[in-house]
Amino acid sequence: MNFAGHSPQNSIKRPTRIQWILDENEKQDLYKDLGIIGELSSPESQPNKSSVWQSIAKPRECSISIESCKQINSETPSTSTCDDIKRKRELTRLQRKRTRKHGGHSESFSSAKHVRVALTHKSKLQHRSNNEKTEDCLINILPDEVLLDILGYCNSETRVKCSRVCWRWYQIAPCCDPFSRAYHYSVHSIDFTNASISANTLCFILMRCSILRNVSLEGLTISHNVLGCLSNCSMLEKINLCLCHELTVSGMVQVLQSCHNLVELNIAWTNLTHTNCDELFEYLPSGIQALNISGFRNTLKDHNIQALVKKCPSLREFDASDSNLLTDRSLNMLVDNLGSTLKAVNLSRCYSINPNCYLRFSAMPQLRYLDVFGVMDDASIGTLAAALPRVRVCLRPFSAVARPSPSALYGTRRRTVWGYYVV
Repeated sequence: MNFAGHSPQNSIKRPTRIQWILDENEKQDLYKDLGIIGELSSPESQPNKSSVWQSIAKPRECSISIESCKQINSETPSTSTCDDIKRKRELTRLQRKRTRKHGGHSESFSSAKHVRVALTHKSKLQHRSNNEKTEDCLINILPDEVLLDILGYCNSETRVKCSRVCWRWYQIAPCCDPFSRAYHYSVHSIDFTNASISANTLCFILMRCSILRNVSLEGLTISHNVLGCLSNCSMLEKINLCLCHELTVSGMVQVLQSCHNLVELNIAWTNLTHTNCDELFEYLPSGIQALNISGFRNTLKDHNIQALVKKCPSLREFDASDSNLLTDRSLNMLVDNLGSTLKAVNLSRCYSINPNCYLRFSAMPQLRYLDVFGVMDDASIGTLAAALPRVRVCLRPFSAVARPSPSALYGTRRRTVWGYYVV
């Protein structure tokens, strides 16, 4: 391969043309892969080699003719950018340098071709990496439970491959069993009210809910092991164990000792109503704000209420209905010790309390709800409501303490679970 060009000897600078003497295949490879800036002319006008070296030795005096630019633009794709043009110029300079080094042989074009391919591939990788940084991966938005369900359709070999994707998949992929010991649920509220679930399955779930805050196990059979698993959820704030069976005092004490953030507790009408409740009141958290201990017909006594008002000074809602042994003394202790905090009191069917003592609740400025079903007729309830104008008397027949959907109990249409809207 030989070069030919015209040396700029005149005062007027003319565009320098580069002539390539190649066969047809080499010409096509050269022009398509390198994009040489210049013209491809016929071999008839071939000057001597000395002018070629002069034109190469003085690249600043070379200029590009308008015809050559048009020819290049017609051959170059319209999607080429400034970066592509700069890359072609750099490759042209590199090719000329290698050609001078090899004495003008055509083998040097093969190396330049590989250089161009490598640079193009690198630019595509950089472009793809930039897009990955700017665009968020949608699969990272999916919660762990959804990914767990998706990976559950994969076999063991596929799950092993998926575990190599990232650290998050490494923890989830081997644990497609929803009750696996290695997996922990990121849920904060569970409602198992009257659910058909075994004690063992309930233990498996509770053991993996380390950040659980609200739980309702109403109507279930709760063994001592379930209470032990429940005590591991130290962040619990609301516990509903209404109408549960097989509860143990030692298990409940363990739960009360570990759950220091407990604010609402409902243990109404459980099997604990037949046992001595002194130990339960001893370990009640001091920050509890709502308590339902209804159904302790023959076990809840006045000294238990005395221990309660001292242990829980911030109590706002209290339900001790169906407690036959409570007397006027318990009512007076509630008014004297919790008069500035109590907002709702339920003493329905507490037949040992004199109905006239309910007028003492007028000394409680924060009281808004008072329920005394079963101890007064309609006329007496109207008289009591007139004496307590700021209090709604006998308007809530059901207790909403620690229950997941209190709005449903009061006839409203708000679909909430512990204050969270349900779609």
